[in-house]
Amino acid sequence: MTDKNKNPERRLSVRLTPDEYDTLKDQAGDERLSTFVRNRLLKRTAARRSIPKPQAKNVAKTLALLGRSQAVDILRSFARAAEVGSFVLDPETHTQLRLALHELIELKRALMAALFTKES
Repeated sequence: MTDKNKNPERRLSVRLTPDEYDTLKDQAGDERLSTFVRNRLLKRTAARRSIPKPQAKNVAKTLALLGRSQAVDILRSFARAAEVGSFVLDPETHTQLRLALHELIELKRALMAALFTKES
């Protein structure tokens, strides 16, 4: 009886570029790379939860919202005023704070949609 007959398992070697290897490692997450690749090749579903990839259109929407947003400028001017002791919470300032808050809420929604929506 030869050594090959004692162990019926077979090995398969595959050469990968560093980028291909890194991509597989990222996709495998906490799972051992050999187990991940075996499951992918044999079309087994892994028990781990897959993380959805961002959709390009949602990322673009979020970046557009960020570009149009005045929230950062408003908050920066308020921070400067607070640093020098000239910050006054009058009705106009209150309105600007509410505007900044609503813009930030919309940005958060768009970002969450971009990061946690599965591609169709």
